[in-house]
Amino acid sequence: VAVTLSGEGDHVGDVRIALGGVGQTPSRAAAAERGLIDQMLTTETIAAAAGTAAADCDPPGDQQASADFRRHLVEVLVRRCLAKARDRLHEARAVGVRS
Repeated sequence: VAVTLSGEGDHVGDVRIALGGVGQTPSRAAAAERGLIDQMLTTETIAAAAGTAAADCDPPGDQQASADFRRHLVEVLVRRCLAKARDRLHEARAVGVRS
């Protein structure tokens, strides 16, 4: 999972959520991205986006991990990555870097 994030004030202006390892090719969690635009990144909005990303992906199961486990990983990793991106955005603003 990879996340890029930008915004004005406390609201998300642009977000990209890339998912790898849950399909034949890397993909984006487009519905989760749309749900975050113009929203504040709170614990609740992050959890909702992570849940949407997990629900929308259709990973294959194999010997390493079941499809359900991969969906669970998507939810956990999207939540963690969004929280880290939010924190980095706040840190950048605190030192005067424009997002």
